[in-house]
Amino acid sequence: MHLKPDEGTLTIDKAEGPAGAEASAGVKITPGTGFHMSTDYPIKLTLEAPAGVKLAKAEYNSGKGEKGDADTFGEKGLGFVVKATPQKAGEYTINGVFKFGVCDDQSCHPKRQPIAITVNAK
Repeated sequence: MHLKPDEGTLTIDKAEGPAGAEASAGVKITPGTGFHMSTDYPIKLTLEAPAGVKLAKAEYNSGKGEKGDADTFGEKGLGFVVKATPQKAGEYTINGVFKFGVCDDQSCHPKRQPIAITVNAK
């Protein structure tokens, strides 16, 4: 149920900033040639913060025709902006699962993609 290379590209930005300040990281899917994102499929990004990091939200939702928490929402791309505040300097990893649907002309394919967001606090 992972995104295949021909179906699209998953891009995960690194969140960087000073300790104690909110940092942002984008998580985005761009469909491959001949594919599009399903805006009707229930879309969910679930995150688990490591010790020392506070998330603005642990769950982002979209889909069923609604933009919801999405920063980018459409057949040509789908993305969320994750906001996290590291308490101390260091490098942290926020693990999560991104659920979405990618479609071709014949059918749609539900995906369950594990993700990792790096937070670098100075």
